[in-house]
Amino acid sequence: VLICPSVERMAFSKSSNAPTHVIQAADDEVVSSQAVTSWCKEQANVNIQLVPGASHFFHGKLPELKACLTQILEDEPRITPTTSISQRTS
Repeated sequence: VLICPSVERMAFSKSSNAPTHVIQAADDEVVSSQAVTSWCKEQANVNIQLVPGASHFFHGKLPELKACLTQILEDEPRITPTTSISQRTS
C-alpha cells in the first residue's frame, strides 16, 4: 500500500506482479495527483483510489483514509508465512 507516493521526486521502479494499492489525495499540495495517476496507469497490477477533497496529510479526511485502508486489507487474500520469525532469526 502506497499513500501519496512521490513519483516525481523519487525513482519508483516498475511494480512487480504483486498487487499494489495506491491511495492518493485528490487535492494533494505536495504530490501531483495527476503524476501519481499517470504512474499507476503505466504499472501492472496497481489499483488507485483518489480521496476527493483530501490534502496531502488528509486533514479532515482521516475517516476516508481509514476506510480505504480497511477495504484494501479486507479484500486482499491472507498470506500465510512459511517460516516463523524465530526461525528466520536463528
